[in-house]
Amino acid sequence: MSHKGKVLLKKGYGKANFEWDINHTVEGKFKIASITKQFTAMLILQLVEKKKLKLDEKLIEYYPSYRADTGSTITIRQLLNHTSGLGNFFHLDGYKAVEARNHYTLDEFISKFCSEDLNFEPGTQFRYSNAGYTILGKVIEQVTGKPYSEVLTEQILNPLNMNNSGFNQQHSVINNRVAGYERLLNRLEHPSFIDMSVPFSAGSIYSTAMDLYRWDRA
Repeated sequence: MSHKGKVLLKKGYGKANFEWDINHTVEGKFKIASITKQFTAMLILQLVEKKKLKLDEKLIEYYPSYRADTGSTITIRQLLNHTSGLGNFFHLDGYKAVEARNHYTLDEFISKFCSEDLNFEPGTQFRYSNAGYTILGKVIEQVTGKPYSEVLTEQILNPLNMNNSGFNQQHSVINNRVAGYERLLNRLEHPSFIDMSVPFSAGSIYSTAMDLYRWDRA
């Protein structure tokens, strides 16, 4: 809890691990899911500021191998503000139960799950789209020539001293990482597995409360 730039309360609540009866601390590193999109949006706008991107340029200009008929109608701005017409791959039949468990290269994933026919003409409606933000991550890699995780670290995490945040490489051993649980009617369960190559630049960052406070203040 903070007020006017001053931290008033810094404390962990509840259990980080029920099997081992371990309480949460402020050092706990959580998957922040779609809060990741804020960081992706900032990286895009930094590239705009450096004149390496134009918000109203068509997607195909920065991602030439993308589906040409739709990529030539969608702009970077429309990807950012969820008006591109692209869908939300989590709605696909059997997606969470099957496909979200599989590892994909970024190009494979975009080709299979982020290249559907548009739901509406770009710019005419709003519809929340994980696919759009996955593609923005690819655009960042195309323009910079670097992996998304590296650009994230160089451009945001290191300058803000967000030393307890990063791209969630699930096979890495990360101190104080919280696994999380799903609450059912009368019990807790471990959440369904999702390979972190799936949410990517739409939802794969981990962070702590204090690092997110630094992000907020910045």
